[in-house]
Amino acid sequence: MLSVEQYYQVKIWIGKYDISPPRFTSFHRVTEDDGFFVDYGAVYAAHTFLDVATNRRIMFGWCMETREPSSIIDFQGVLTLPREVMLVSGNKSVHVAYRPVVETQLLRNGTLFNMTSSSSSSLFLKEGDDPMWWLDGANVSFPQGIACEIIATFILSEKQSRIALIVRADRNMMQERTLIVLDPIKGVVEVDRTYSSLNPGTNNSIQIADLYVSHTLVNGTSFPSVELHVFVDSSVIEIFTNERTVLTSRIYPTLCDSRSIGVMVLEGMVQVM
Repeated sequence: MLSVEQYYQVKIWIGKYDISPPRFTSFHRVTEDDGFFVDYGAVYAAHTFLDVATNRRIMFGWCMETREPSSIIDFQGVLTLPREVMLVSGNKSVHVAYRPVVETQLLRNGTLFNMTSSSSSSLFLKEGDDPMWWLDGANVSFPQGIACEIIATFILSEKQSRIALIVRADRNMMQERTLIVLDPIKGVVEVDRTYSSLNPGTNNSIQIADLYVSHTLVNGTSFPSVELHVFVDSSVIEIFTNERTVLTSRIYPTLCDSRSIGVMVLEGMVQVM
C-alpha cells in the first residue's frame, strides 16, 4: 500500500513495490480520481506503523480545526483515534478496510443504552415516526452524550430507505444537532452540519463519503444493511461504515444540553439492531 497526500486528503494505492531499483507499480490507475480515501473528512498527515506483536498496520491522522478564526484557541487540531488498516480480497478485487483498534474498548466506561439487553433486540422505524431518542441530553451528566461510542446495524427493509443518526442535539433539535445520514440509493453517507453549532465562525458544510452496503440475514432472508461505528468526542466525530470508509468531522456545539443521541427515518422503513 502506498499513501499519498493530495490537498489535505490522503489516498492509498494498492500495488507492488520493488526494492532494486526502487519502484512502486500500482494495480490500478494512478490519477486524482483513483485510489482509496484514508478519510473523507478533516484528516490529513496520516502516518502508519507496524505493530509487530499483532501484525497489524496501525494508522493515526491529524484532524484539523474547521472554525475561524483559529487564532483564538491555543491549539491546532487533534489526533484521530488509532485505526487498523487492512487489505481485503473478494469478488476478484482488493480493497482497503478500516476499523478502530480493539484497544479503544478500554476507553468504555458504562453503557448508556443497549438494545440487546431490552425486551426486544431490535426495533422498526418508518418514515414519519418521531425520532427514537437513546439519550436525552437534558437529563444526563457530563460527559454523557459528549464523549461516547455508538455501534448500530441498520437493516434496510425497503430499497429506498434513508436513515439519520442524530448526535450532539439539543432537546427537541430546536437549535443544534448533527445528522449522520445513510443514503444507500445515492451510495453515500452524509454528515449534515447545517445546525451543528450556533457559532457563526464554524464550517457548517455537508460532508460526503462513499457508502458500501453489505447484507445481513434476518430469519433466513438477506437484507441490505449498514453497520455504523461512531465515536463522538466533544467537537470530533469519527464515523466507520461497514469497515470500508471513514469520515472524520469537526462540529462545535455551544449549548450545554446539546448531547442528545437518537435515530430517525427520512424515507422508507428501517430495522435497527
